[in-house]
Amino acid sequence: MSDEARKAHHEAGHAVFATIKGIPYRSVFLRKDDGQGYSGAVDVTEAELRAWIQAAPEPERQIRVDYVVQFKAIGVLAARRYATEAGFSPDIGTDFNDELQLRNLFYEFARDPSGTLLDGQAKLDRSQHLRGKAQQLLEDPIFWRAISTVAQKLQALGELSSAETAEIARELLCSESY
Repeated sequence: MSDEARKAHHEAGHAVFATIKGIPYRSVFLRKDDGQGYSGAVDVTEAELRAWIQAAPEPERQIRVDYVVQFKAIGVLAARRYATEAGFSPDIGTDFNDELQLRNLFYEFARDPSGTLLDGQAKLDRSQHLRGKAQQLLEDPIFWRAISTVAQKLQALGELSSAETAEIARELLCSESY
């Protein structure tokens, strides 16, 4: 397993999920670091994600929070799935920064379906539920193929615009409802 392929699947997971859920971003990239392996990102800031959430009326705002939580989780989960399928520990190269951002964002916005701000165990339970939903999506063979295709393109090209990622997603996911 290469660090490049693991990181490509991580970023592709974010990008494909953002594409299907309408989370705005400019591009997704993968670059070689100076002797450190690979880095990558989906080009959207935390402030832009928060603004996208806040722009929605309730109850859609909570749906967007849920999407952003899954968007954060799916990159880590996609990298773990790729590592496992390649015969390595799923924790190799885990991006703890995503985990921290996920927790902070969720804890700021987490509400139950009635709109009541969650606390303590309820936040943890809701976070685990959303991680489970992201994991289920990764188990869908068509969705996983879209992630793998974007990951391969990232490895070949280094960067894809959101429009290029959307084209791949539309082509592979057109008959499915996500």
